[in-house]
Amino acid sequence: MILQRNLIMGSIGLVMGIVVTNYLLRPACIHMAKVTAVSAGKPGYASVAWSYGRGMPPISVIIDLTTGSGASGSFTADGELFNAEIPLSEKFSGAYILTLTQTHRILGIARTTVQTFGGTI
Repeated sequence: MILQRNLIMGSIGLVMGIVVTNYLLRPACIHMAKVTAVSAGKPGYASVAWSYGRGMPPISVIIDLTTGSGASGSFTADGELFNAEIPLSEKFSGAYILTLTQTHRILGIARTTVQTFGGTI
C-alpha cells in the first residue's frame, strides 16, 4: 500500500516537473507581427506590433521592415516589449515584409530564430 502510494506520488511529481521544465525552457515563438500604422513626416515612422506564444520571452528582438517601394527601417527591442516605432527611410504604403530575429538564452546558451511576416497597409 505504501509502495503504491509512493509510486503514484512520484509519478505525479515527475509529470509536473516535466511540464514546468518544458514551459520554462521552451522559447516563446512570435505568433503575429504586423504594421499597425504609418506616420507622415521626415523621417516617417511605422508602428509595429507583435505577440508571443507560451514560453520564455527572448532577450531581444530585431525588427527589420522592407517594402516593395524601397522604404526600409530597423529597430532592436527588449524581449519584453510588444510594439515599436521604426524610423523609415522614406514614405510607403502597400505591401511589406517584417523579419523578426529573436535571441533567447536558455541555460546559458544563446539561441537565435528568424521569422518572417508579410502584409499590406
